[in-house]
Amino acid sequence: MSSSSPPTKPPRGVKSRETSGLLLTVIRTLSTSESNEQREHEKAKLEREYKRSDQQLNELVSKHKQELTHVMQLFGKVSNNITTTRDKLRGMKEILIACKTLLSCRREELKKLWLEGVEHKHILKLLDEIEQIKDVPSKLSTHLANREYLDAAKLLVSALSVGDGALEGVEALRELKTELHHKRELQSLLTDYLDIQNTSNEPRQTMMPFQDRVEDISLFFSRRRIQRVACTLNTFINDYIKNVFLSREYTRLKMAIEGATKLNDAWRTPTSPQVTADLNLGRPLLKSTVQVSDAVQDLEALLDSLPCHKSDVLDILIKLIRSYAETCGAAYRGIVHPGSEDKTLCSVSWLKDEDISRFLKSLPNWLNLQAQKPLLRNNRTLRREDTGEEESPEEIRQRNIKEAEILVGNLAEGGQLEIISDLQQLKSLGLLQESMEWFAWRMLQIANKSKKVVSTNDTNANLLADYAKSMNEISVEFEELANTCLLMLHLEVRVQCFHYLLPKNNNYGKSNKSTSQDPDPRVLELSRVLISIDEALSSSLQTRKIKYIFEGLGYLISKILMSTIRQMYKVDDLLIHKMCRNIFTLQQTLTNITMARDLSLDHARNYFQLFFLSPEEIMNEILEKRPDYSKAEITTVFMLISRSRGASEDIQKYVQRLTDVFGSAEFTV
Repeated sequence: MSSSSPPTKPPRGVKSRETSGLLLTVIRTLSTSESNEQREHEKAKLEREYKRSDQQLNELVSKHKQELTHVMQLFGKVSNNITTTRDKLRGMKEILIACKTLLSCRREELKKLWLEGVEHKHILKLLDEIEQIKDVPSKLSTHLANREYLDAAKLLVSALSVGDGALEGVEALRELKTELHHKRELQSLLTDYLDIQNTSNEPRQTMMPFQDRVEDISLFFSRRRIQRVACTLNTFINDYIKNVFLSREYTRLKMAIEGATKLNDAWRTPTSPQVTADLNLGRPLLKSTVQVSDAVQDLEALLDSLPCHKSDVLDILIKLIRSYAETCGAAYRGIVHPGSEDKTLCSVSWLKDEDISRFLKSLPNWLNLQAQKPLLRNNRTLRREDTGEEESPEEIRQRNIKEAEILVGNLAEGGQLEIISDLQQLKSLGLLQESMEWFAWRMLQIANKSKKVVSTNDTNANLLADYAKSMNEISVEFEELANTCLLMLHLEVRVQCFHYLLPKNNNYGKSNKSTSQDPDPRVLELSRVLISIDEALSSSLQTRKIKYIFEGLGYLISKILMSTIRQMYKVDDLLIHKMCRNIFTLQQTLTNITMARDLSLDHARNYFQLFFLSPEEIMNEILEKRPDYSKAEITTVFMLISRSRGASEDIQKYVQRLTDVFGSAEFTV
């Protein structure tokens, strides 16, 4: 065997099932044997096996002797290395202990030297400051001779602060300090002239009458302006505005916005009727949104008042609005996820489905709703030609049927936690939708204003154009959040219909002996919920948006009610009459909400009335009137009639006839 190949480690923990089975067999044999001869026989057998195993072990040891020797040598080397290392570590530990002991003995001496070093360093610093103060009079005279009053004032204030600080007790500097105090009148005169503290706290309303004329005055003087180097006073004022005034304004507005949005009822409190009328709005907004808009308006005033700092003001504006956009997104998630995150609303799941969201946004009613926004913002009266291409009744019907089929296809089973039971949450969604849409328009106004600034002033044009682009992007974010809220309400109303109309078990309609003339309790509850939702949203959403939310709801209800037939085992006249009463109740509810009779539920009523007919009469009805029912829906009627009335008629014959009729080229549904 080659010595270069390393020894391999045998597998451990592997137990042979054959060996353990043999041992159990031997134990069982010895325990059940009746004579000593049998036990001796087993003993002799075990001894033979033991000798054979011992012989095999000796052979294996002889065969792998070189490998075992190599392993033992390696083990010895490793053991020696470990012992050596432990001895070295023990020695290092002893050395460190000795060093610690020596340092403890020198501790006081080292501390004394350190304190002396600190004292010398402080003395050197004081000497440097004294040298600087000694040069102040000459530097001050130079600044005054060059009319650099701002630099002179800064130098004077700095020297006085140093002299009144650590050098206050130095007698040699007393005469110099007296001279500097006399010259301090220059800085006081400049401060009084600017009146910084007083003007920074005055209300901005004093500037409002002149804001409309600022642009014209700037244009007038721009023709006569002489280019010259900015004076130090101009530099001082610009630095103060940028570093002090705007920073103070940013902090003030940030605190105002946080105070408006972090109240407990910040996302539920609407504006008062007076404020709504002042804003020329048909529906109230969130009070917090209007307060944020007021803060933004303060920054808009600064854009006109500080033309040289437009980029700084826009930078503050974008920071505040981005923060507010994140807050609004968190508020939306708080409304649709009031509890734990794992209990997702069915409408939220549908809205996250890209196929459903893309389909809803491609429908003509959604496109017309979006096309009306610019016209309403300009206070224009909507005309028929402004609402896009008008749909025919058949196109509307096909569109609503397709939407109902897609939602039914994406339906997942769920319980009470998958719907919004609190009407206040729906009202909050409505307020949030109107507020985000209006605030997006406000951002567009500011963006357009920034574009005008770019067109009339070439200074920092690229930077201002970037700010205008950022404002447009933020406006799109608010617009998307408003669209999400509206689609959420649109889907939530439909989820409510699924929740109350779908049967809760598979025995639906199996036995119904009630003679009550009232509709189903769940239908009455759905009717009450729809009316409550309409009342809650009417106070927070515009009429055209409420129309979008409830439009096509009759087709979905019709689809749901007709789909419940497949879960019925038998039907009778009482059940069919109750279903017709359910349809009539829901039709009245939708008529009261939309102020127009919903003909789509007549389709479902006619479908249930087919159960009053015989299969032959149903076939004649199909051939004569060609109702808009699918083959599967008619087949379900035949099967239920067969189970309910007995198998006296050959239903398969009618099913075959139905297949032939739907397969013919002349018959189209």
